[in-house]
Amino acid sequence: MTERADGFAVFWDHMRRAGTDWSSPADRIRKSGDLIDSVLADAPWGRDQYAEQFRFRFAETLEDLADACRRGADSMNELTQCVGRASDCYRDADQPRVVQA
Repeated sequence: MTERADGFAVFWDHMRRAGTDWSSPADRIRKSGDLIDSVLADAPWGRDQYAEQFRFRFAETLEDLADACRRGADSMNELTQCVGRASDCYRDADQPRVVQA
């Protein structure tokens, strides 16, 4: 078995372009989480006994959604970094190696 797989080619520049353009969707998702946080902070449903019951049932779900938005955005940013590093590895493998004497 050889170290290289014959016929296997990676177009690392295409990989980088396709896999590292996640910042815009990640920003939109993060802003959605921020919007949910602002709705929760304003408590538009009021502050009486019934509002507290509503908040207990509904707001917890919204808090979970806001947290999921932040985690999703963080994951997209991590994906961007990982794909960037992977494309760098493929690019470096494509470059001829120069042995210094």
